[in-house]
Amino acid sequence: MSHPTKKDPKSIGMAKLLLYSFFDAINFLKVHRSAFHPKAAKAVFRCLFFFLFFLTSQSTFAQNIELDTWFAADRAVNAPSLPYSPGSNLFLLTPHPPADGTAVEYWSDLVDFTPQDAYRYPAPADYVNIPTNPGNPLPTYSYPQHILSLPDLPGFDYPNSLSGDGTTYLDLGIIAPAGLPTLQRNEINFNPVIEFDGAANGSVGQALHFRASSREEVTIFIVFRGLGAGNSASSQRLLFGGDTDDYPFSTTNLSLGVSDGNNFSIGRTWRTGGATEYFQSGSIDLNNEPTVAVFNRRITGDFEYLDTWVNGLHDIDINGYGEADSRRKLFYFNSIGRHFNSNNANRNFTGQIAEIFLVDDQIANNYPDEIKKVESYLAIKYGITLSENVGNVLGSTFGNGDYNYLAADGTEIWTPHIQYKYDIAGIGVDRYDDVAIPGGELKLRYNQDQRISKSVNTEAIVTISTNSDFLSPDDEEIEGTENFRPHIDGDGSDYDHNYLLWGSDRASLDVTAAALAELPGGTVTTRIEREWKVQKNTSGGETPISGVSVRVELAGSDILSLPDFNTCALYLMIDTDGNGDFTDGPITYILATSVVGTDAFFDNVNFEDEDVFTIAYGDFTPPKASIGDDTVCGPIPAPDATLVTASDNCAVDTIEQLGVDNIIDAGPNPMIIERTYRVTDTSGNTTDVVQTITVYTPPNAGSANIVNLCTNSPVVNLFDFIDGEDIGGTWTDDNNTLGGGIDSVIADPTNVDFFGILPGMYPFTYAVLGAGTCPNDETTVTITITQQPSADAGSDESLCEGETLSLSDSAVAPTASNYDTLLWESSGTGFFNDATVLHPKYTPSNDDIIAGSVILTLTATGNGGCAPAASTMTLSITEIPNISISATSDPTTCGGNDGSITFEFDDVPDGFYTLTYDGGSFLNVEVDGGFATINGLTAGDYNNWFIDINGCISAEFPDVTLIAPPAPLPPAAVNQNFCSSDSPTGADLVPAIDPGVITWYSDAGLTTVVNVDDDLTSQDYYVTNTQAGCESPATTVTVTVDPTVTPTFSFATTYCEDGTPEALPAASDNLITGTWSPNAIDTSITGNTDYTFTPDDASQCGE
Repeated sequence: MSHPTKKDPKSIGMAKLLLYSFFDAINFLKVHRSAFHPKAAKAVFRCLFFFLFFLTSQSTFAQNIELDTWFAADRAVNAPSLPYSPGSNLFLLTPHPPADGTAVEYWSDLVDFTPQDAYRYPAPADYVNIPTNPGNPLPTYSYPQHILSLPDLPGFDYPNSLSGDGTTYLDLGIIAPAGLPTLQRNEINFNPVIEFDGAANGSVGQALHFRASSREEVTIFIVFRGLGAGNSASSQRLLFGGDTDDYPFSTTNLSLGVSDGNNFSIGRTWRTGGATEYFQSGSIDLNNEPTVAVFNRRITGDFEYLDTWVNGLHDIDINGYGEADSRRKLFYFNSIGRHFNSNNANRNFTGQIAEIFLVDDQIANNYPDEIKKVESYLAIKYGITLSENVGNVLGSTFGNGDYNYLAADGTEIWTPHIQYKYDIAGIGVDRYDDVAIPGGELKLRYNQDQRISKSVNTEAIVTISTNSDFLSPDDEEIEGTENFRPHIDGDGSDYDHNYLLWGSDRASLDVTAAALAELPGGTVTTRIEREWKVQKNTSGGETPISGVSVRVELAGSDILSLPDFNTCALYLMIDTDGNGDFTDGPITYILATSVVGTDAFFDNVNFEDEDVFTIAYGDFTPPKASIGDDTVCGPIPAPDATLVTASDNCAVDTIEQLGVDNIIDAGPNPMIIERTYRVTDTSGNTTDVVQTITVYTPPNAGSANIVNLCTNSPVVNLFDFIDGEDIGGTWTDDNNTLGGGIDSVIADPTNVDFFGILPGMYPFTYAVLGAGTCPNDETTVTITITQQPSADAGSDESLCEGETLSLSDSAVAPTASNYDTLLWESSGTGFFNDATVLHPKYTPSNDDIIAGSVILTLTATGNGGCAPAASTMTLSITEIPNISISATSDPTTCGGNDGSITFEFDDVPDGFYTLTYDGGSFLNVEVDGGFATINGLTAGDYNNWFIDINGCISAEFPDVTLIAPPAPLPPAAVNQNFCSSDSPTGADLVPAIDPGVITWYSDAGLTTVVNVDDDLTSQDYYVTNTQAGCESPATTVTVTVDPTVTPTFSFATTYCEDGTPEALPAASDNLITGTWSPNAIDTSITGNTDYTFTPDDASQCGE
């Protein structure tokens, strides 16, 4: 909010700083009046010069009471705060804090007119004689930035005395720089904190520090949680301010901390010749619970007034402390979490600090409601129950008492209630409007934006959020991210407020008799006793908070242990008339979205101001059900429960038709009926839904048909070809068959003439119009005109017994055309493998074989009324003949041909047949009475005889061998020699006589007979012996015809009678041997005696 008559806040801050410096210098002179120090005088005059110069260069301005320093853990940690832009940025929730566990290097002051950021403790060397800035008459303290030093006293003089007497405030040989605290997310009511460990770094602890502009009357708000220790200004665990080793004469040290007994305490130390200390402990045990602590310092005349409040309770009240030096300005620097000079864990704070307000004036006396506004803001943000007028007991224990929470504009947003006074919490948005206050201007600047909340009290069990995310911290509200929690209308961009607060009566969480006595009739059956009251307040023009999600932690309740407990029957029950009596007035029931573990969740909850709610159980909610009306074309549909869309908070048990159909309108076309379904859930709650069904009768054009007609059939009635059709329809000629045009209407469908129409398929359509929503119906009759069928059974065929006729192998195969079906039939009793195909196979029966033949008939049925065609063929069947040998007769002579064979037959009719064996066939053999004889056979093998009757060969193949008399042995004969002089002839060959007939041959082939008068020559001759007509094999005889030689003798002698003669020579002189006749010389005979020499055959021929 801008104030055009006021100076820029930066100018105001500078003026205040100059005033502080000026009066500080004056006090410095007062302290040292006995020994005026030239250096101090120089500082005084320089401050006075700049102060007067500033006053003359500025217009008049009014002193404002302002929130001068603001630290909040939910933004600007380790990041600079947003630069000031009047009216536009303090309400923003950025920059967001860093990740959980991050060490805090610096904590930015959100009000940066004169930035007073809190930084880590530097090393002592960093404080030594920091040089001044030559271009600025007011030297700037350079570590950290934005902190101003006193004139000519650069730096925070840990090593240099501000007092001018050389005294330093800390002993650098003992005190080490503090460590860094850490940021912890989601700690106090979903908000982050800065966490301090007093024992860290060897008990040096963790701390931040800053130089404050506001050092006189101040109001300080601190939200913290931690245990206390110590009972003095310097020994209490420090939250804010801090003690030093020594003190300047011009300042006094303020230490706000937690003392032994967990009390919020005040410590004051200063220097008056020696160290002086004042300490006041609070009287309220904070129990290590989150606390909103308020400190107010007021100075009136020579008195200092100090007040504290904790969680709304007025605690310390120092009404006029009279020590003059205590009224000095506060020490230049403030430490957060540790005394400046502490290395003791019990002096250091261990705990959490969430937020610090430093207001540059006291506001308790003149603006007490402003204290309550800030307390209300902080209590709602951090889930703390404020109380008033309840003694020294926190609201977390005693309840709210008389404390009424205030919005930033002063509107009462929580009015104390005698019953619902516990665990106050709330969500909401608000922004402090820096409105003008009579006598000055008050600028507290804070803004509220809490979208999820739960009381931090141990007994609290209710959390409310603007969405169903109960896990993400409230400081993670980054718009556009998955866990973004929706804004509440009036989100800080204006000064309106929008709150929803609640508190409980802390009654039992169990199902008690008192709870059961307060139940609405006919709904839930049980409830817990505890109740909560809602107070809701919204500025005009803003949309009240609605549609929130609620989590109720029921770990301590027995309602979850009910025997029949089911999440589906758990309700958030809201008494909307505000009197807290659930037996009267309107009640709203919000069914649990889910129960996870022992936490119940409820979504889309709308609370109104003064509503009272509790947790109840019992399924009384009827199922939700719906069904759409139906319009059908056809018969009335059967009941179908699946058409009902039903759901239930627990479960749907059954869906069934209730009663019978109710006929609203009998029609006939349409008929309207109502059908009721009843949906019953598992608790017996029911819901009835009614379905209206409009039923139209569908048109019926009959069934489609294909009609076969023969060419040139007589006229037909098309209606004869469909069944069940509705009357009144129209026939059309689809393809211009009758010459009237395509789709032309047939004038008389009962008299349609197809004479002369060529074979083909001709469609005709019968159409009937539908009523209501029924579509038209039509059917098609297809007239198929076909030719007369033909059939040819093929050629006559014959078979042998045991064979099957394959008609496809007939010499002339069967044929058929223009037929509908085929059928083969036999005059006998044989069978076809498929009598309905054109070329089946036929197997004759025994009767067929005995009969010798059958007639096979092929019938082809026609299409379209055409007469069938038939054809026959004759199948002759021959029995397999049997052949055997009845008798045989061998040839009577060697080489004779008077042998014979007599055959016996079965299944062979009398007649002339061909008999065949391996060596050939005998034609026209007569079979008479089952016998046949073949004569004139020579000796030999006659094997594999068979007879062929009509191509059927006998089953047996007998063998016959005819044997002739044996041939004589070859004649005995030797080689023979003849002398040519003998002129040998055939008659000379030996033997000439044998038991048989001797025949000589001159060749080995026995073709040339040697006659008796044939001359012989030297060669081989062949001689055989024939007996009984059989000629023996030949004997080879070698005939030699030698030439004739005359023997010569030289022997001739004369013997005396009775003398001794020589023996006759055995061989002639030419070596011809022979015999003599007489064979010896006889000397008894006188005279000449002739002796004849005959040559031997073994020798050579001689004469």
